Amino acid sequence: VVALRARTDTSAADGAAAQAEAAPERPAVQPLELPLDHFLPHDYVPDERVRLQVYQELAAATEEAQLKTLQRRLKDRFGTPPGPVENLLYSLRVKLAAQAAGLIAVNVDGDVLELRVPQGDGRDLAGIAAGHRHLQAQRTRLRFNWRADDDWQEQLLRILGELAEQPVAA
Repeated sequence: VVALRARTDTSAADGAAAQAEAAPERPAVQPLELPLDHFLPHDYVPDERVRLQVYQELAAATEEAQLKTLQRRLKDRFGTPPGPVENLLYSLRVKLAAQAAGLIAVNVDGDVLELRVPQGDGRDLAGIAAGHRHLQAQRTRLRFNWRADDDWQEQLLRILGELAEQPVAA
């Protein structure tokens, strides 16, 4: 299990500050853990400075369209992305979806992914769980048995989408 940590530089932080003024505040999802190896392999992006720059650009993405553009650029510059890079892009999609859903953490606990919402969130987690196999609701979290579902990655994105659509209690 590898935890994805955002890497930023001053210009990325400045850009994020400008976007924060224009967009509603989304909570940070810390930690964001997924049962995937997700990184830029040295043999895919050999130059360390370039690899760091790519990480910074990926971490600064705030919407799916930016990730798709970066994915195209990676393919154009370095060739077809290997599995860990595809997993990295997927992890960033999960990060964006988890932020849009108002989650505060995504944790791996053995065979289970825990999706944590803030205390007093007020959304109907049991209602969401009822519509999915291998998903259980608790007061402030959804527990998803990812190993029991062959298409767990798509299921996770669907669950996050449903969470994002439900209004949070005021």
